[in-house]
Amino acid sequence: MCIDALNGYQFADYTLQSIIGRGGMGVVYLALDNRTQQQIAIKALDPLMHETREGSRQALARFKREARIISQLQHPHIIQLTSYIEDSGFAFIVMPYIRGGNLHTLMQRQETGTLTLTQAVYYLQQMASALDYAHSHKVIHRDLKPTNFLLDSDGRLLLADFGIARFIANPDEDDTWTQNEIITHTESILGTAEYIAPETFHRLSRDIDKRADIYSLGIVLYQMITGSLPFRSSNIFTLAEMHKSMQLPSVRSLDPSLPSGIDAILRKATAKDREQRYISALKLAETFQHIVQNTVNTPTEAIDRTRGHPLSYIYPSYTSSAASSNQPHYVLPTIDQVAQPLQHVPLMAPSTESAVPTHAAKKPTKKKQAALNIPIIFFLALLAIFMAFVSFHPPTLLKANTQYVKNPSQQTVNMQLNLTDAGKQAQQMVQAFYANINARNFQGAYALLSTQYQQGQSYEKFVQGYEYTIHDTVTVQTPSPNSDGTLVTLMLTIQATEDRGGITRQSTYTALCIAGKVGNLWKIQSQSQRKVK
Repeated sequence: MCIDALNGYQFADYTLQSIIGRGGMGVVYLALDNRTQQQIAIKALDPLMHETREGSRQALARFKREARIISQLQHPHIIQLTSYIEDSGFAFIVMPYIRGGNLHTLMQRQETGTLTLTQAVYYLQQMASALDYAHSHKVIHRDLKPTNFLLDSDGRLLLADFGIARFIANPDEDDTWTQNEIITHTESILGTAEYIAPETFHRLSRDIDKRADIYSLGIVLYQMITGSLPFRSSNIFTLAEMHKSMQLPSVRSLDPSLPSGIDAILRKATAKDREQRYISALKLAETFQHIVQNTVNTPTEAIDRTRGHPLSYIYPSYTSSAASSNQPHYVLPTIDQVAQPLQHVPLMAPSTESAVPTHAAKKPTKKKQAALNIPIIFFLALLAIFMAFVSFHPPTLLKANTQYVKNPSQQTVNMQLNLTDAGKQAQQMVQAFYANINARNFQGAYALLSTQYQQGQSYEKFVQGYEYTIHDTVTVQTPSPNSDGTLVTLMLTIQATEDRGGITRQSTYTALCIAGKVGNLWKIQSQSQRKVK
């Protein structure tokens, strides 16, 4: 019997109904609890799907470890284990069925693809609470990403998928992931490459500690407030190099309205040297909250986008003293308390009545409000002067071949890369790319994409992406090269003139572009953009 064909299969008190998810460790079924008639989620593993007996043994050992880890973590923001069952050669982890999607789908539902700052504070505190609780129980997750934070119907986030998590206290127990070799091969990398810490690419599995989770949480926060990942590539080794040597791109380059202190917070969370990162996830959340608290004037206007009205429910806030308790309890503050600094609060049993916050957020007085607005007005004035300067001094694009070529070939655009500075060379290549786009020379533009980029996007699909483009005016902000000058991060602002059904429209996009040097030529390794106006 195949693991993918278990619809209708019954075991114990459960009936499998349909597949609702897949992962590296098996598939997840929507199932029915025959006793309660409630829907549940069941993660299924077929150990025999591996070609060797040793591979099957390792897979089952990891699956059992996942169940054991979840069973020992009793926290309101961590998925709970209902039971672990082995039946007819299969292994099953039974869990509650979480209906609200996940953090990734929540961001996708937003018009901008991002969360508001208040929402980010709210959800980051929940994530940090779960993560610090796991760390206090000597567990590191090793695969933090938006899809692994499930969203319950009441708006709570739940940390899930502990498939590659392990106990820090005993890293060798059941740790069959490359115990005695450096993690350098694609099949040996632990976690999702866009989110994992630099040390994960070159350290032994047993040497990875909770600071790798702090790094991943920083990447998740970056994505929450910008809608994009800081490092992207279809090549795993390019991604590894980006994580190890490239500075995190500024979030204010993507959205100048974000508070100035956020870049420093994110860069500390994702420091290349793990000794320089935050000592805990809650410390990261506290610092981020402090910056937002001093910027957002109406912190209680958080919106639960899954229901479209102001948040009115309560959520648990973890306190470190609960880590040593056999039966931890949690105080239930309201969303108003997000405006208050994180603090240790007295433990109390949850009440069935509505919780009333003991420290309501105070609204600033009119005088304080005016004082807060002065630096904002000053900043906006400077920004207006800068934008006026840019509008009268647009970047000069390189001249390009204006011939439209229908099919691509191996020829490349003629470019004189006689500059010695890597940043300037990469910037010149990006300007040539958009010059070719404006000249309708799509072959020339396509030739400036790396081989890996082209493998992920056919020429026909590439041309379709510029179907409505009349002209792109591109402003390249200060390029940021890596240590050896082979990769450069460029933040772009694109003023696009587009033909939409005979109507000419102006749109503004911000883009994160990664350029890499291939031999003597510069190529675009990856580029992600979002519409801002």
